[in-house]
Amino acid sequence: MDIRGKLSAKETINVMLATSGITLKALADKLGTQPQNINNKMGRDTLRYNEMQNIAELLGYEIILTKKD
Repeated sequence: MDIRGKLSAKETINVMLATSGITLKALADKLGTQPQNINNKMGRDTLRYNEMQNIAELLGYEIILTKKD
């Protein structure tokens, strides 16, 4: 899925959750936290890069950084 520059972190996570068929609660359980904590970070746009990496990996995605031409 190529979503470069099109979605916020919150929107990206929601798309990954929907396409993976995993609920926010199930994701929170896998991360060892509460759904409210993830939701709050998504709402405030305060997710760290390593948190996004963990979420992406748990949902079967990877984050790829490429140098612009």
